[in-house]
Amino acid sequence: MSDIPKARDLLDQAIKHIENGDSASACSCIGEARLLMKRERYRPTVAPYRWRRVNNALKIEIGKYALNNPKIGYSEISEKFGINIGRVSDYVKEYVNEY
Repeated sequence: MSDIPKARDLLDQAIKHIENGDSASACSCIGEARLLMKRERYRPTVAPYRWRRVNNALKIEIGKYALNNPKIGYSEISEKFGINIGRVSDYVKEYVNEY
């Protein structure tokens, strides 16, 4: 894990050890500092999948439900089926065009 301030302190100590002629202690300080200067690779987090996966049978069911219940809004249909509201209009259009 990265700890740059501590690594700087260790490198300062290594310089003092070198000035005093103690190369063994300087090497150990430099080795510790090198370990502290490495950082973990950045891995972006992916948001969890919020919506339900839709298959063809569910698309047809959504289309039928929307056409059989014209007074119900797309937002209510999306909540009922657990899908994105934008997908409801797409599936209704597909259903109307195909059937």
